[in-house]
Amino acid sequence: MLIKGLSAALVAVTLLAPIAIAGSVDVNTADAKTLARELDGVGKAKAEAIVSYREKNGPFRSADDLSKVKGLGKKLAGKVHIYCGDMDNYYLNDAVYLVEEFLKGTSDPPYAGEVDYGDRAEHCWNGDHTRPNAFSRLRYIQMHAPKMLERIEASAPPGADTTSWRY
Repeated sequence: MLIKGLSAALVAVTLLAPIAIAGSVDVNTADAKTLARELDGVGKAKAEAIVSYREKNGPFRSADDLSKVKGLGKKLAGKVHIYCGDMDNYYLNDAVYLVEEFLKGTSDPPYAGEVDYGDRAEHCWNGDHTRPNAFSRLRYIQMHAPKMLERIEASAPPGADTTSWRY
């Protein structure tokens, strides 16, 4: 599973942060309907999986426990793309190295994304190795539209029209 083995800090950010924002949702007492309604990105099926896991294994004691709920990582497959300068003055690149190490070790499903570092680039580096950030910021669409199109084509339902924008 994509999230299995992820450090407690990263799981807390991705899974528990919405719980804190929602305020009154407790994953150890809320029913599936409440979890689905209150937590962004958690639908009916995932909420039911969370409740089922809790009923079978007891209350969640840590963020790592939430990572054991099957299927939470499948929504992230192919969607994780991280660009970071290796000279980040906030040292975010150090955290990115750790996340990259974890992501490369995932297998069910593999993360199928991308982690890229800009040589001597700042933290807001955007993935363009050919131009300085000041110029490459002006061409985000040129850089990222092809990647978006690949993702749309790869995840389109069978028979979907992927040759036009008639939706």
